[in-house]
Amino acid sequence: MAFISVVIPTFNRAEMLCACVDSVLAGEGADLEVIVVDDASTDNTPEVFTARYAGEPRVRLLRNAGNVLAAQTRNNGLAVARGEYVMFLDNDNVVARDMMARLAAVLDADEKIGLVGALSVQKRTGTIWTLGAGYDFWTSRPVNAREGERLEAVNPVGLHATMYAPNAFMVRRRVAEAVGGFDARYGIMYEEADFGYRVNAAGFRAVICAEARTEHLGFVAREDAPPLRHLGIESPLRTHCFARNRTWFMRRWAPWRCLAGYYLFFIHLFTLYYCYKALRHGRPEIARAYFTGMLAGVFSRQG
Repeated sequence: MAFISVVIPTFNRAEMLCACVDSVLAGEGADLEVIVVDDASTDNTPEVFTARYAGEPRVRLLRNAGNVLAAQTRNNGLAVARGEYVMFLDNDNVVARDMMARLAAVLDADEKIGLVGALSVQKRTGTIWTLGAGYDFWTSRPVNAREGERLEAVNPVGLHATMYAPNAFMVRRRVAEAVGGFDARYGIMYEEADFGYRVNAAGFRAVICAEARTEHLGFVAREDAPPLRHLGIESPLRTHCFARNRTWFMRRWAPWRCLAGYYLFFIHLFTLYYCYKALRHGRPEIARAYFTGMLAGVFSRQG
């Protein structure tokens, strides 16, 4: 089995990060290193992490000089990874003991597979995140197979085709490097989807392995945020990126007929909807961030 580099980006999540790393280190059947990339945390995350893993040779900590967001943070981890396979893992996960070995076995078995995702089970609900992720380009909305269904009711097995995998996925390092890593212009939001679409466009298969499991804990920044977090807009920065990147992603991947419909109808509908939701919850700064992000997506030359 190939050597695995596990890249975990983090920002202000000391307790959750340590739970994630502990679960990775407790794994069986895989030879690995853990690369935690701290995106300029403003709390005590680096100090807590360093003290906890000072005697663990498989773990190292990198620190970004400034806050560069998830896409570039993952690229920084990829740049120093030594593994033939690279696991990109969000730090709000507790992984099953055999998850790494199962994902690596999928890549070992088929050279045509460039990306394999784990099945994420939502901690709060016990439901599936996705058994195959893609986008409906007519509406610009993600399509997740079996999302929200209880795991025990579906009892999925085998490999399921996907365009990308959120939250926890393993790639061949040569594939990640061939597609140029993550597009740092996205920052956060849609960067995983864009990466997966580029892997598929390069001629590699992407799959979800139903037997490789991770428990997704989720994260809410403030007590009044859950309704907005569910929509992906609990902070101004995340909201701006969400609105901007949605349009960038559509410009890059949507067929022209779908893109025309998006510009004529859906972009206006979603802007009204998200701004209304933000204002209804007393967050005018979120509404402003969505509106300015929408404008940036339309008028920026990037994407």
